[in-house]
Amino acid sequence: MKKFLLFLFISTALFSSELFVKNSVLKCSKLQNNSSRLTCFDNLASAVKPDNEEKLQAKILIQSCTKCHGSRWDIPTKSGSSAVRHMTHERIEGALLEYKNKNRDSAIMQSVMNEITSKEIELISKYIIKNAKETR
Repeated sequence: MKKFLLFLFISTALFSSELFVKNSVLKCSKLQNNSSRLTCFDNLASAVKPDNEEKLQAKILIQSCTKCHGSRWDIPTKSGSSAVRHMTHERIEGALLEYKNKNRDSAIMQSVMNEITSKEIELISKYIIKNAKETR
């Protein structure tokens, strides 16, 4: 049980700093009944897991993107174009889908988007918007 608690604590610290998670871990830890404690941790893991998985997946997917667009998404890649950080979620997602469908010209972007699913494009665009706002 100690290993499980340590794992949960480390996972929480690594993937989420939300007050909700911290308070929930404390609440679950204080439960006296083993069955209740495990149910509490299971419920917490189910509530947190999807968000963290998507965030982690997006971080992995955007690793090569920052080489051209910058870690703050502030480098325009074409003369006269705006930096990604100034775009909306819809504009980013739309542009990436256009590259994927070869309706927008860029051999590099078309090649990268060819390997990415539409769902992954949605994750990427949401992550970029959140990340760009945090680094302003």
